[in-house]
Amino acid sequence: MVLILDRSDSIDVRDIPEQHVLGTRGRTDMARIVNDIGAMYQELFGYLNSEGIPPFGPPYAEYVEVNEKDVDLDCGVAVAPGTKGQGRIAARVMPGGKALRAVHRGPYETMVDTYNRIDAWVKANGYVYAGNVREIYLSNPQQDKDGSKWTTEIVWPVRKT
Repeated sequence: MVLILDRSDSIDVRDIPEQHVLGTRGRTDMARIVNDIGAMYQELFGYLNSEGIPPFGPPYAEYVEVNEKDVDLDCGVAVAPGTKGQGRIAARVMPGGKALRAVHRGPYETMVDTYNRIDAWVKANGYVYAGNVREIYLSNPQQDKDGSKWTTEIVWPVRKT
């Protein structure tokens, strides 16, 4: 079952595999989130570069808790099984399973529209959220400043009601 968001985007449910990841976790608020996420990736990729650890894909942010006051999130990247972290950079296995997948094209400020479409789709298709949402950043804002060209994959564990 696929809902067409526009000519190029859709929402679907698929099985996703577990992933070995390295990430750094922190709390921030919406006023500082962009700067704090940037600092978390700088710390993570500094460690990867210093240890010669190649990432196995683009960076992600997993939103563990979002409330009116702040955001608890994990910023990370997939790595080879057995890769070790150090200090604040922790290794873990991100579980696999059924997950909704959607693609957002455009600046981060407009992602609320995509999340509203996701929420409507979940309700209309008899699903409930079953884990933390992940945003996988397929574009690099440091290299391409034009936010209209950015692509973010949203992955959210779900289960049928």
